[in-house]
Amino acid sequence: MILLVVAWILFFPVSLLNYFFLKNKKGAFRRTARRIDCFANKEFKPLWNHILIKAGGYQFGRRKETLSSVLGKNGRTNTLTIYGKRVYWILDKLERNHCESSINNNLKKKMVTGIQCLKKYGTPELEKNMTLWEVPKELEIAVVPKKIYCNKDLIPHLVVAFTNLISTGRVKELRTWDGCFAIRKVEGSENISLHSFGLAIDVNSAWNLLGQPSTLSPEFVKCFTDAGWDWGGWLRVKDCSHFQISKI
Repeated sequence: MILLVVAWILFFPVSLLNYFFLKNKKGAFRRTARRIDCFANKEFKPLWNHILIKAGGYQFGRRKETLSSVLGKNGRTNTLTIYGKRVYWILDKLERNHCESSINNNLKKKMVTGIQCLKKYGTPELEKNMTLWEVPKELEIAVVPKKIYCNKDLIPHLVVAFTNLISTGRVKELRTWDGCFAIRKVEGSENISLHSFGLAIDVNSAWNLLGQPSTLSPEFVKCFTDAGWDWGGWLRVKDCSHFQISKI
């Protein structure tokens, strides 16, 4: 406790002194503020998760992610509590579209990209690491094929996501399975899609068109995000039917 108090007392004067020794002073205070923001997100996650977001919302606590980014994601899915909405409003008053902009900046660094997949798996045409996975009987879901052609690295995440859907009862929301492997570019972009490497899936596409609000419940989304997936609903142009692996 004493160390914590000392750290807070020293922070401001030490930050100022450090500034004078920096070779590149441009944006120094902003970088420091962002690091503190990320630290607060990670260190105080039980508090933020309890008072700022509803059950099933995107959780605070990811390393290198800012509080503003998490608030922005929950703002999109309407999973902020009344206190979370107030904090969101204050931040947006201080800087226009602050929380929304924070999501975009964060995701450019965070989400797995097609370039990363190319480096690991080679060109999609090689179909490296692909397999025809037979879904275990206890995880069979009516609209999901009994065999899925996907990347081997995706299978553990499919297992956990399907288990979550079944155990929480959210499986009833799964209306259509709209594919996994397909060599193509991201819609409206020149970037290669993770579908090209069998590392992404689409569900309920007819009810979640590109750029449109999500019809999936926060609890449904959480079944995937808790299993190591990123959700397309967090993107600047929402792709709410899309889920992709969060780490390779």
